[in-house]
Amino acid sequence: WVLTTPGQFAAACFGTILFGIALEVVLYKRKAVYAMEPGNLRLCLSVLVYALQLSMGYFIMLIIMTDSGPLFVCTVGGLMIGRVYKR
Repeated sequence: WVLTTPGQFAAACFGTILFGIALEVVLYKRKAVYAMEPGNLRLCLSVLVYALQLSMGYFIMLIIMTDSGPLFVCTVGGLMIGRVYKR
């Protein structure tokens, strides 16, 4: 995925912020899964949410590894905004 225009880069920055927020929301929602009654449903949901969390975390790592300062700042900003959602 190559960002060749300023519009593409702006969209990538905005998407990165939203993705960081989404990851923090997934982390927040994991607590709701753990609050469920123990059983097979809770186990399956727990595994699925964990897989989603890991996948999103690795994708964020790939964004950071592009060595783009603005994308790094947008990633951290999105995670910070998402953390505020938790409160």
